[in-house]
Amino acid sequence: MKILLINPPLTVFKGGTNPRIHLPLGLLSIAAQLERKGYEVQIFDALISAKLTKNNPSQWHFGESWEQISNTIRSIKPNVVGITSIFSSQSKNAKIVASLAKEVDKEIVTVVGGAHPSANPHDMLNDKNIDFVVIGEGEYLFLSLLDALRGQLDINSIHGLCSHNRGIKIENFIPEKINNLDELSFPAYHLYDMERYFFLQNRGFSARKVAKGKREVSIVTSRGCPYNCVFCCIHSVMGRVWRFHSAEYVLGHIEYLKENYKIDFIHFEDDNFSLSRQRFEAILNGFSARKISIKWEVANGLRADDLDETLIKKAIDNGCHNIQIAVESGVQRVLSEVIEKKLSLSSVLNVAKICKKLDIQLYGYYVIGIPGETLEDIKQTLLFAKKMLLAYFMIPKISLAAPIWGSRLYDICKDKGYLVKDITPERLGIAYDPQGKGLIKTDEFSPDDLKKALSRYNKLFIIIIIINALRSPRKFILYFSILMRNKFLFRQLFLNR
Repeated sequence: MKILLINPPLTVFKGGTNPRIHLPLGLLSIAAQLERKGYEVQIFDALISAKLTKNNPSQWHFGESWEQISNTIRSIKPNVVGITSIFSSQSKNAKIVASLAKEVDKEIVTVVGGAHPSANPHDMLNDKNIDFVVIGEGEYLFLSLLDALRGQLDINSIHGLCSHNRGIKIENFIPEKINNLDELSFPAYHLYDMERYFFLQNRGFSARKVAKGKREVSIVTSRGCPYNCVFCCIHSVMGRVWRFHSAEYVLGHIEYLKENYKIDFIHFEDDNFSLSRQRFEAILNGFSARKISIKWEVANGLRADDLDETLIKKAIDNGCHNIQIAVESGVQRVLSEVIEKKLSLSSVLNVAKICKKLDIQLYGYYVIGIPGETLEDIKQTLLFAKKMLLAYFMIPKISLAAPIWGSRLYDICKDKGYLVKDITPERLGIAYDPQGKGLIKTDEFSPDDLKKALSRYNKLFIIIIIINALRSPRKFILYFSILMRNKFLFRQLFLNR
């Protein structure tokens, strides 16, 4: 049985984020498990071509053309095509890939998985070209599906597998979680053009807005989240129970990447990297004991209340490039009652003081425009971000709240009539970005209110950054080099487009 795993192209929306190329970690991990079981598997990443073509005045197509994707499927002649659909804003493209596979050969089994189908499975189930929808973690579930297709397993018994096609109806919406993540093989990097990926990182297409290395990768070392933030959909994808790779596994994975791909920077993409202090310290101690020299960051942010001076200093001593914390709001009531973050702003202030003392760059994530906030709350959050920037140079990353499928925020907005328009992939693609426009309107604020407030703040932010850079030659060179490597960031900051 021949398996082809596809990462679809992106639709880049005017007013949305710039085109980026991320390692398709889910496909790489699934491919590794398939290879271990003897399956013939290939990965086709439509993004790696980095072709950018204009569809219309407000949209661009980023990646290989639909014709080329169709030709690739026709050339490989797979029995099964697996398609990843990570972002809801890009879900339409996963459906198009499935339709292309069926046009090539209607007998090809099409399977879609990832964050979007896990959060909104019916969106994919209602598509006639998608045979199976995988909910949650795909490594073992995909293997079980293949066993069922070969007649070795009852297809109706597979938890997390759904289908409304091929003459069957399966609605097993509750997946089984992988409790021992160390059982999984390292992702199948050898099936991916890593050199092309590194090349594109340095041409403004890095997975993160700012590339910090020349050969950087993202890895995920844990899954699940016990917290309950209103805007997040992680529970529908990875569940509430936190599961993790051991420190030994993580260190071995990093050594493998350094030895085979000469990586120089790691983005830990975990949502809860520091949930276990014991594991966090074991990883840091392992860096030192194994003499692993590499820079890294926790890209999705750490909880401020997990950190203290001892831990931050140990992180710095073992390659930590910066600290990123998820603040969310500068108003304690909003944090506690609206977002339900269960975080004290005093812990944010404590981390800021420590980072300034230890001279490590600090970033803070904020989100504005959540029902339950007042316009005054939003102004206070922006004021808090400004104060933290001026006093501690905590660089803010401010986003508009997006009512994504699978989140409690979406349910609240839908039930109470707060949605300005029905949610579509395109509207989500624009709403995700600070330069875009929100989708939520309450008695307290409108999308225009948020855009105006954020626009005023962004102008002030740029002025502060420029003044700071002029005071420090080191920071001036750093900021200038970042802008030169990422033309999209330059356009967004200075041209507002």
